[in-house]
Amino acid sequence: MRFRNSMLFIIVGEIIPETHKKGFHDFSALTLIFGFVFMMYLDTIFG
Repeated sequence: MRFRNSMLFIIVGEIIPETHKKGFHDFSALTLIFGFVFMMYLDTIFG
């Protein structure tokens, strides 16, 4: 569980601000939402 939390912290702290600097506000938000929904779908299927 700690590994997952640390990876989430790295993504939120490093990758998301970097995409906002380069002007990909909408694309980064949509892919984040899509990735979360897809992850939950896979968890439901294989869980």
